[in-house]
Amino acid sequence: MIRKLALVATAALIAAPAVAADLNVYGSEPVYKDAYAPQVSPVVAHLEVGVGFLSTDYDDGGLFKGAGRLNMPTGGNWNLLVDLGSIAYFDDGYSYATVSPVGHLWHTNGQHAYGVFVGAAFGSETSVLAGLEGLYYIGHSALGGQVAFHGSDDNDFVTWKVWYDHYIHANLKASAQVDFLHADEGDAWRLSGTLERRHDNRPYSGFVNLNYIDTDYGGSAFAALVGMRLFADAPGSTLYDHDMYTPFRYEGLGAFGTVDSIRK
Repeated sequence: MIRKLALVATAALIAAPAVAADLNVYGSEPVYKDAYAPQVSPVVAHLEVGVGFLSTDYDDGGLFKGAGRLNMPTGGNWNLLVDLGSIAYFDDGYSYATVSPVGHLWHTNGQHAYGVFVGAAFGSETSVLAGLEGLYYIGHSALGGQVAFHGSDDNDFVTWKVWYDHYIHANLKASAQVDFLHADEGDAWRLSGTLERRHDNRPYSGFVNLNYIDTDYGGSAFAALVGMRLFADAPGSTLYDHDMYTPFRYEGLGAFGTVDSIRK
């Protein structure tokens, strides 16, 4: 555990000079889209991959995260966002994975966005899900929320998520997120933070993601991921631009299910 935390600290120290250079944007104001003008979202997509580790009260192991999202306008500022996410845990021949295919039907006017979503989550058990989501833009920041209702043969449960994205500049984003899961066997919390940098409007970004998880049924855990996103969007697009057209995501049971599977 100590060695892993040292590796994360070393990576952060190596990245610090580049991040510090990115923060020096006060000499010229970065260009943002007009967040208060009606938006017609283009067809955009991205792939996301990440690797890291998960340390629990029971065992430690590696993590792999993969996701893909495709947004398509359907007319009248309505959009269809197809969202596929997965996270896998592996350690000494043991592995566990969750996969969540989800479709989001959402509307935006540039100042806020809202929508509904349906899908499924496959992990230690299979569940179908449906939910509501919303996002409000505050200057160069965004505050979002999501609630999902899950049903399966063995257990019904509800998940809530609240997140805050702040764009330090148009290609540098700091995010904080809180997840809560309520089920018959107990509750679970996840606190997470992410720093993401898109490189000079190029079609890729890099990110660092840290998580703390606490559950009634599987103890607590710490997870860290580093990864990248590959973008398919208009030339010259910024990270801020791209996120306005893919504002929602569903990450599934992910870390909650992983902690529970290790306990079992």
